[in-house]
Amino acid sequence: MISVKVLIVEAVIIGSKSLKEKRAVLNSIKGSIASKFNVSISELDYLDKWQRTLLGFAVISNNGKLNETTLEKISEIIYLDGRLEILNSTIEELG
Repeated sequence: MISVKVLIVEAVIIGSKSLKEKRAVLNSIKGSIASKFNVSISELDYLDKWQRTLLGFAVISNNGKLNETTLEKISEIIYLDGRLEILNSTIEELG
């Protein structure tokens, strides 16, 4: 059976003073995650706010447990990175 899961992360970009700084931090984090995991990544909201972000990560496969594990690892990477303060993080199954 096909499993589609998403991780939604709302966060504050610590120390960001401009949209340029925000983009640099997010591009670095997204690039690091994309190099390790086969996931889709998108900034979903707060596009014009230089200290906030809402990121979405989506994964699809025939193994729901693997999808969940992948998204949990991504959440941990973001938390340990230290450049974002996570305000809210949820994993949801679609479909």
